[in-house]
Amino acid sequence: MTSRNTLRPASSAELVSDITDSSNFGLKCLYTNLDTFHIKKNELMCRISDSDPDIIGLTEIKHKMATWVLSDIDLLITGYTLYTDLTGRGVALYVKDSLLSKALKPAVPFESSVYGVLFL
Repeated sequence: MTSRNTLRPASSAELVSDITDSSNFGLKCLYTNLDTFHIKKNELMCRISDSDPDIIGLTEIKHKMATWVLSDIDLLITGYTLYTDLTGRGVALYVKDSLLSKALKPAVPFESSVYGVLFL
């Protein structure tokens, strides 16, 4: 007699389907090392539009030889709360406005780092 609820290994196709179907996941995150925000902003906006991430992490947002001053205003993305640290090459953390979040200040800060807390 065989059980109706027998476990079987998932096929490769089922695994790929699970990975590519983002509805199976809670939060969607996007991370990239930009090297320069101004130069890659259009590409970044396309990726955000395509993937609709909940959290975005960006590193090296300032160019190595930057002759301009980058400010938080330059980095704003509609629909996201921005947390930044513009020391060194700079980092940015974006959290969708629909998620409750706040900046977290560590007791021992590190250069070019940003921390946030999500309230789920």
